[in-house]
Amino acid sequence: MKYLLPLLSFFLIVSCATNYSIKGEYQEGPYIVSTSKSFEETWESVIDLFALEGYPVAVLDKQSGLIATSTMDFTSVTSYEKKGAIQDMTAYIISEVTSTGVIMLYPQDVSGQWNVRIKETGSKTTVSINIVNLKSVAYDGNNRMIRYKAKSTGTFERKIAEFLTAHTSTLDVTSKEPLVVRPSTANDISDSASSDQGDEVNQSNDLNLIQIDNERIVDLENQVKELKESNEAYRSIFDKENEILKERINRLEVLANDLVAQQRNIETDQIALESKINNQSVPQPAAASPPPSTTALKTPPAKQLSPSAKSKPFRTIQFIATGPGNTFSELSHLGRIVSEKVPGKDIFRYKVVGNFDDADVKQVIAELGRLGYRGAFEN
Repeated sequence: MKYLLPLLSFFLIVSCATNYSIKGEYQEGPYIVSTSKSFEETWESVIDLFALEGYPVAVLDKQSGLIATSTMDFTSVTSYEKKGAIQDMTAYIISEVTSTGVIMLYPQDVSGQWNVRIKETGSKTTVSINIVNLKSVAYDGNNRMIRYKAKSTGTFERKIAEFLTAHTSTLDVTSKEPLVVRPSTANDISDSASSDQGDEVNQSNDLNLIQIDNERIVDLENQVKELKESNEAYRSIFDKENEILKERINRLEVLANDLVAQQRNIETDQIALESKINNQSVPQPAAASPPPSTTALKTPPAKQLSPSAKSKPFRTIQFIATGPGNTFSELSHLGRIVSEKVPGKDIFRYKVVGNFDDADVKQVIAELGRLGYRGAFEN
């Protein structure tokens, strides 16, 4: 029973899972800008950016104008949608999420690479920034991987473009798709001349991230509370069902005991009936010694029912009891007690033997009945 509740809870959580896809419009393909800087100036700016930020370089090919990173972690700068709106406008990546109806499974590992391609076209230099090979995954309670679709918001590419085109009079944005990003208030990545503005923006971004994290913590606490309440409700139901089951088992045990008792009574009655039939069909002598096969259970002291008992005929009174080993000391005043085992059954025939007249026989049978011994008759 104690393992059934967690199993049922997990089944309910998984069966109610809902995947929230990305609905908004975000960056599709490379983010492209043109600058009046020469190829050499732009290339040096890209090298400076990689050195300043410590980006891992996987490809560095000046002849083709390509610089590409190795796989980078974007988890901390990933957001999701709520009612169709991105929750963090400063996020670089937007990802799908899954709701179980009780908890939200947010992405736990978001990674990808990005590259810059520089190309000189006439009097201008074209810069193409592109985030590629995005992967977003989460893990459920059984550590099974859940893959999400993820896209670039365009914010990261725009910041790179602003750095590379800084102090340039010409900025021709030719991105293939409109960007859904917050309005630019300052260069987030800037040279030393705009570092103060960059610090203010970073502080604002940090506050936004802290606020979002706090909201997630509150949501998670509420979801945990709801799950606990659900578990308590299920536990109450299971406890009631368990009590009902125990009661039914007890009733069955009582019925089984009654059936066993009835079976024993039937067997006892059957033996008594067989004895009566045998006694009616085969006449018994008026006075007979106990059969050689009988075994005396107890021989009480000589005690007569009346002063003239020695002159009375030897007679046998049979009664029924179940189970061997009784001495029947309470019957010693009636006469000598002997027993015979019924062949093939765990039942014994018991007899009172002695010198009895008709009145004595009636008295012995009545006394046996009073003491609880059933089926007494003269044999």
